[in-house]
This record gives sequence, C-alpha cells and structure tokens, in this order.
Amino acid sequence: MKRPMMIYVLVLGGLLGRADTRQKAAAIFEQVKAKQGLCLHIGSKDELTAHLAAHGDFLVHGLSFSDADATRARAGVTRMGLNGQVSVALTRAGALPYVPNLANVIVVEDPLILKRFGVDELMYILAPGGELVAWDGERWQLSTKPWPKTMDDWTHPQHGPDGNMVSTDRELHFPLGIRWIGGLPKNINRWASVRGWVLANGRCFAVTGNEAANLSRGKEKQHYLIARDAFNGLPLWKANLETSDDGAALFYQNAAPLVADDHQAYAVQRAQPVAFDASTGAVNHRFDTQYQPARLLLLNNTLVAACWAGRDSTKASFERKSLWTTWVNSTDKGTVEAFDASTGKQKWQQELAAHKILAAGNTVYVATRVGNPASENDIIALDLETGKERWRVAHTELGETMDLEINLAATDFVSVLRRQSRGITFLRASDGEMLWEIPGRAIEAKQKETPYLWTSLVNGELWYGNRKYDPLSGEVKGMLPMGLPTQGCTPSILVGNILTRSRRCEYTEFPLSADPLEKAKTIKFEAARGGCMEGMVPANGMFYTSQNNCQCAPGQVLGFLGFGPDTRLPTAGDWTAKRPHWGLGPPSGTPVSAGGWTTYRGNSSRSRSTVEAAPSGLKKHWVFKPRAIKSGYRKDWDARLAPALTQPIVSGEHVVVGEQDSGRLLAVDTRTGKLAWEYALPSRMDSSPTIDQGLVLAGCHDGWLYALALSSGDLVWRTRIAPLDQYIVANGRVESSWPVAGSPLIVHDRIYAVAGRSTEADGGLAVVELSRVGGLFNWGTSIEPGPRRRLDLLYEESGKIFVNNTRIDPVSKKAVTDPKALKARPAAGSAILDAYLGLHKMRGFSQDLDAWTAELFVRANQASLSAGEPGASLPKSGPLRNPRWRINLERGSLINALAITPGHVLVAAMTGDGSGRVLLIEKGKGQQVARIDLAVMPVYDGLSVSGGRVFVACENGELVCLGKGE
Repeated sequence: MKRPMMIYVLVLGGLLGRADTRQKAAAIFEQVKAKQGLCLHIGSKDELTAHLAAHGDFLVHGLSFSDADATRARAGVTRMGLNGQVSVALTRAGALPYVPNLANVIVVEDPLILKRFGVDELMYILAPGGELVAWDGERWQLSTKPWPKTMDDWTHPQHGPDGNMVSTDRELHFPLGIRWIGGLPKNINRWASVRGWVLANGRCFAVTGNEAANLSRGKEKQHYLIARDAFNGLPLWKANLETSDDGAALFYQNAAPLVADDHQAYAVQRAQPVAFDASTGAVNHRFDTQYQPARLLLLNNTLVAACWAGRDSTKASFERKSLWTTWVNSTDKGTVEAFDASTGKQKWQQELAAHKILAAGNTVYVATRVGNPASENDIIALDLETGKERWRVAHTELGETMDLEINLAATDFVSVLRRQSRGITFLRASDGEMLWEIPGRAIEAKQKETPYLWTSLVNGELWYGNRKYDPLSGEVKGMLPMGLPTQGCTPSILVGNILTRSRRCEYTEFPLSADPLEKAKTIKFEAARGGCMEGMVPANGMFYTSQNNCQCAPGQVLGFLGFGPDTRLPTAGDWTAKRPHWGLGPPSGTPVSAGGWTTYRGNSSRSRSTVEAAPSGLKKHWVFKPRAIKSGYRKDWDARLAPALTQPIVSGEHVVVGEQDSGRLLAVDTRTGKLAWEYALPSRMDSSPTIDQGLVLAGCHDGWLYALALSSGDLVWRTRIAPLDQYIVANGRVESSWPVAGSPLIVHDRIYAVAGRSTEADGGLAVVELSRVGGLFNWGTSIEPGPRRRLDLLYEESGKIFVNNTRIDPVSKKAVTDPKALKARPAAGSAILDAYLGLHKMRGFSQDLDAWTAELFVRANQASLSAGEPGASLPKSGPLRNPRWRINLERGSLINALAITPGHVLVAAMTGDGSGRVLLIEKGKGQQVARIDLAVMPVYDGLSVSGGRVFVACENGELVCLGKGE
C-alpha cells in the first residue's frame, strides 16, 4: 500500500495569485503533504523561489526562462542568505532539463508555462507520490503522481522474507544514467562500511558506518540508520544504532538485520530491534528480545528475529574464510522471536539457535546451527502466527556433514543447500518431505572455500545453473542462455530479463524471445561497481549501490548512488555541436595584471610553483571570514569531504576564493582583506577559477563556464560546456549530469574546459575549446567509455593538453587515450580532483603532494618533506630516495599544501591537534626561515603566493593573508 494519490484537487482560491511571495509560499505548502525533499519552481522569476525553502526542509531549484527573471530570483536568494539550498538555473531548452522521477514537489505559477510543457511532462520529472501545484489562470490545483504498478520495492537485504533475489520491477532497462549521489565518497572502514540497504515506499534505508563522525574513530565504526529519498537521494533522517564492526566479513549473508515496509524501518539499536517511523525517524516502539538479533524478516505484519547469544566467524572448513567469513552463533543458545510489527507486542518465542530464517506463506523456516563448529544442524518449519513447530528435518536425513542452509522459501517448497557437497534438496512446505534434489559433488580436501549456490524462483520456474526446473517435480522446463553465477560478497540479482554481475560492473540481458539461437548480451556499466553485501539493488525503476573501496573500477562515480534509465545520453552530434553562449563582450577599461597565482596549483602544468617571490617572513596581515550561509543540507554537503574553500587565486589587487558547496565566488582586496564583490553561481564548484585578461573564469556544476569581470564581479559571458541540459541531485545540490571542472586551462589564445563525472557515466566526458576573447565556441569532442577514469582537471605537459591519461589534440579535435602518453614525472595531472575533493581525508589515504620546477622536485608524504632532482628516475610514490634535503614535521602532522617560489618552498600543514601551520623554507638547503601557527588547518592545496604575500584558505572558511612584518 503506497501513499495516497489524488489527481487535480482544487486547493487554493483565486485571490492567492495576487498575494506577496511570502504569503504565496506559505499558502502553497499548507496544502502540500511533503515537508522535505526536492522542490522545483518552474518559471522562477522573483523571491518566491527563495521563500519556498522556508516551509519544511526543502532543497529548492528554480528554473527561469529569461535572464531578467533569473537575475531577480537569484538576487532574492542572495538577500535571504540561502545560496546553495536554493539555486536558480536558466534554460532555453525545449524540454524540462531534469531526469525522470526526481522531484517531490513542483510549483508552476505561470499558466503559459503549464500550457507550454503540459501536465504529462511535469509529471514525468515528478517522483511517484510527488505533488504538482499549478496555477491554471483561475485557481491553484494540486495533483499527486500515482505509483506505477510496474515498480517493485526491495524490503529485505535479499529482496523479501523468502530470500528470492528476484525483482518484479519492470521499469529498468539500459542504457543507465546517474540519478543521484549521496554520502561520503568511499568506504572509511575497509570494504563494507555499509552493511545493508533496503527500499520501501520511495525511501532508501541503509545501515552504515560511512559517516563523517566516524572519520576519527578506530576500526570499530559506529553504525547509523540513514534514510534517504529513493528518487533524489536527499537525506530524510538518521539514527545512531550504537552498533559497530570492522568493515570486513564480506559474505552477503552477513548483511545487517534490516527490513522496511511502507510506514516503518526496522533495525537493531543497542541489541534490540527498533521500529523507526519511516518518514521522521522517530522511535515508534522497541521489541524486547532475549538476545541480540542477527537476522530480521517481516511478513504479514509480523517481525521475526533470529537472536544469538554471541557472534563469531565460522570454524567450519567448508565455508569461506578471511574477508569472506560467515558469521555464526558462537554458542548453543539463541531464540527465534515474533512480534506484532505495529505494536511491538511479542507473539511467540522459540529457544532455537537459528543461523538463518526465511518465510513464505504462513511458515517460518529455520536453519539451526548449534555451536561453532556445529554440533547440531536441523531444518525446522514454524507456524508464523503461533510459532508452533510443524516439522523438523535433521541433518542426518540429508547427509553426514552439518552443512545445511536454506536459501529459498516458497508457499509450497523450501530449498536446502548442502554447503560442502554442493547439493540442493527441495522439501515440501507442508510436511518437510523430500520432493527432489540436485545431487552434489565431492570436493577436494584442499578446496576450503565453497561459494554459495543460488536458486531463484522466476515466474513459477526454479532457475539454477543453466536450467529451468519445475520446482515441485524437478522436471527440466528449459535452458538458460548462460549459467547463473554463485553468490559471494557482491551477489547477483535477477530483474526482468537482466542478470546483474555488478562485482565486475557487468550485466547480462537474456533474450526475450524463445529463439534458441538468440544469445545473451553482456553490457558493461563501469560508472558503478556493486557495493559489498548487496551489489546493485533494483527498485523503483532504478539501481542502488553503496560506496566501495575496490580499485578494479577506476571509472566508478564515488558515493552512494542511484542509477536509472531514460536519462538523456548525448549523441555523437551533441558532443561536437556548437554550445549555447551568452555574452556582453569584454568589459571596458578592465586592467590586465601581469603575474599572480592565476589558476589552480599556480600554472597550466599544475606544478604548484610560481616565478613570484615569497615574503621574507610570515606575519598575519589580515583574516577574511565570509558571511554565513544558511542551509539544512550542509551535512550532505560536508559528506563530500571537500575543502570549505577553493585554493585562492590572485591577480593584482584581488584574491578570489570560492565556497565550493554554496557556489559563491568571493573577491577580496589583497591590501585590506575587505570583500570587493561576490557572485553566486547556480550550482557548486569543485576547484579554483582561472584568472585571465581581467576575467575570472569559473567552471560550475550546472554544466556552464562563467566569465566575470575581475574588477567588479559582473557577468561578462557564459558558455555551456556540458553536451546537454540535464539535472540530477548530488550531495544536496542540483547539478548537471556533466559538471564542469572548476579550473579551465589557458593555452596560447584558447580556453579549454572539461565536463562530466566519468568516462563511464552518462556517455562520457565533454572537452570544449573556446576563444580566449569572448568565450566563443570553437569545437567540442568527447572522451567516451573505455578509458575508465573520473573527471579531472586539464593540464599542460610539454605543450600538450591532458586530462588523466587522455591527450587532447587541438588539431584533430580528438581525444587520444594512451597510457604511455603520461609524463614520466610522477606528479602527473592524474587524480588531481580525487585528491582535492576529499579523498585526502579518507581511511588510509596517503597520496603524495608534488611540486616542481625545471631545477627542483619537492614531495610531501604525510609529515615528511623531501627535495631532489626532477627526472624520470623519481619514485612513483612515497618519499624520495637520496634527496637533496629532507624535513620531518612533528608526529601527527599532515602536509596538505605546497608552493615553490624562486628562493623558497612554502608548506601548509595540519598539526596533530587539528590546528594549522605554515612554514617558509629556504629552497637550496631546506632550512626553515619562518613559521606561523594558525588556529585551524589549511584546506588541501589551499596555499597561494603572489605579490610578496601568502594566501591560505582554512577549513573554517577563513582566508588568511601572510607576509613580511611591518
């Protein structure tokens, strides 16, 4: 039963159309049931867009159709201090530029816009259960989008209480595109920080240790239950479960005890099951169990828990070891308990040490395992309502070894796996009598790890291996075009005619026809690798997967991800087509300053070096602190772990720094530390702008490159770099499917910019060349799936242009992927953004910081700084061998910014107590010349040098200017 649906119900009177914007927003949300999520304002033109965020807890995205409307709406957002939580995009596209099923609320106040797009197109981008509020010229009307009957939920870690990992969702198909991104970029606790996730009634619930609060904890990361909107990934609530583990034990049956229905999510908190309100996270009731639950299932409003007196890794020789160990009850004590899910009242309790429980019909099937290694191993059927035992099959009836496991339950049978002999027995549900079996085979004594065999019930047929069986008789009903895989740490799942094999980033489409000559089709989708414990989970017409640490998929987009079909993928013509452009021409009288630190890492090669001299001392001249930005989504922003500010860029009298998540560009007077101007980009930025010929060139995650006058902050021109206008949600902001990397590259008389998330996502990366004067489009190309690399900054190497290991040829206008083209020096542009956008804060991260000139190469590795001769003989990573000089900072320090000047090396570091420090070092001998302590740590790469001053961006949002004392 989904949330109630209404279509076109009159809700507001005609006088409201003339009310002021604040009253209008309040009146709209008096009628809207949603209190949080994504609100789209189609036809944004004034302060109403900002006021929509004041009611409930909404991320608001306005869409304007004229420059004047967008300017007025953005001014209102800035006045109310809501940049980031509220943003306004400008489009002239013929269709609404959003992926389908994205928004929780859509507001349309212009009848002409309603007529232009029509209700059907608005409903297309509205999530199921979402609400459309539209003014038709006479009255406001409310419409609720119905839930498609072809969508399926995924309420248990293995789909349902029956353990049948087969989805009935019929909305999924290829190709896929990103719908949303949330959470930390990667695991912070080995391989399985996320222990399980389920989906019900448009919500995604995950038991996870991937929280910023856990970054400083040891191996045992605290688990949280995180609730997100399943269609846009926006956070709804979270609860501390007060449980933990070390992120290992990857076998998929070790998924966290977690289930959900339309109204509640059930997880274990402080050793007891708890029912959380699905919409608010409030605790509805607790279930009083004798021991801590290891398994939960939910059927017919009955919550069943298998509880253990203790937990240990298996000692059975036939089960997986090490990272893939199976967790078992370490004692002979345990219970199976059932409760009314609505009230928390216990229905029954059985003293059983249950290793696994499944349920179908009105029967709970229990596989007992007493002791470790097991001394008793039975299969038992219990009545769901009363808990009375219906029948029991001892392991001796099926074989000599205590290796019995249940892996599929149905109303008329249950399948029992014999783990060691790899046989499967099918028992009748009513009395436990054997129906038929698939004989096992003996395994060699040295073979200690046996994958879990997978049986699935698909449209009444039992699928196993490469055959289809009648589940009651064992009669072979047909053949599969390929054999089903065994299950392990990243299980496979069947959805429609798709078989997921997401550990390898692969999917198999089975032929829809019965033609025996038609072959299965393998599809690679390397933008996401299935997360440990559950792989790639289908629900709501989408796939969902958690973070992982596997380096076998270097093109994967980082974070907890939602993918779906019907996103627009660029055609070959879209990559090369002339991009939309708006411009006023060059600003008159704009001074062009020579020198400065004008781009990320100082120059086009990203070498962290400059020809400008450093000051002879380090004294604090001024500190600039931006005004605060209000946002209910700051925690989602912070989950990116990106620096609070970009690296400062400097030219003449202006130092420009960007607030990454709010999207504000701030220009500060280098002499006084006073704000000169600010400009709010329509989405976030990911790195510093580039200053060129009196312009600030800023790549934005809305897919556009913006040119502002350095002297005033006025917009001079903008050009879209993304191949198409299309928006998704990423970490609490609306972004383009192809965000522009922040720092464009200037080479001779051309500007180069790159947009996208990965070569493997949404068709690839876009590379565009613009004229240096006016930002006019010259040509565009693509880096399509194959290189398997995420978006990164462009850099120049020996006159050639690169992004990661791909060379961009301006003559042929092609992208040439050639691993051999990477320069020999290990400070190559590869992984610039990976380091900058938070991965330096991740578990075990120890990426080197390199800076170089033609005469000197400097490397920072953790708290060590060493200098040597540049050249191909330098180690790819780690401290330099036989350096010219070496400096070791105090224990616990972490160097996170470098700069080389003609006479000095500047170092910014975090100290052991979380504060900061800047060192001035004589370049020739490595002697310290000056030092200054800061109250907070500098951001990664947050140091710049220009005009005899040092500018440091800090993690608390402050910009500090240092120089020689007066």
